[in-house]
Amino acid sequence: MHELDASAAAFPSLAMLAALACLLLCGGIIHSDVTQRRIPNFYCAAIAILAVGWWVGVDGWTGLLGFFKHLAVPMFAALPLLLLFALRILAGGDVKLLLALLLWVPASGVAAMVIVTILGGGILGLILCVLKRVFCSVKSDSVPYGLPIVTGALLILLPQFRLVL
Repeated sequence: MHELDASAAAFPSLAMLAALACLLLCGGIIHSDVTQRRIPNFYCAAIAILAVGWWVGVDGWTGLLGFFKHLAVPMFAALPLLLLFALRILAGGDVKLLLALLLWVPASGVAAMVIVTILGGGILGLILCVLKRVFCSVKSDSVPYGLPIVTGALLILLPQFRLVL
């Protein structure tokens, strides 16, 4: 995806609807992961499907071609993410969420998204450990990685969303 100009969206209504739906789904993901430590498949599938609408909304029908080219990003990320899943470092929902959001993030923003996600997950883990020591009832045996994953992706996407909205 290229850098957006405020008037560059081919189908601004489609791009706007996809962006707003993505934001709402991200809110649902955070709520579900923080409260239940679960990211439902529906959320990940919806985010992946909405990426097509975003690309077409931004770049017109040529955006569909760009979307298919951009599939290489999650395809390259799939093997390392599956390895992290096999090593029990990431849960299945986290892997699916990362792959779905990588369909939205431009290739130039993937490194920043990963850095924010890793740092955010580490900080969240430390906070949960401290909270467990202070309030014994806090669940800290797992980290709701949906929050840092969504934060990392939205850090990259919000400036682009703002230009369309």
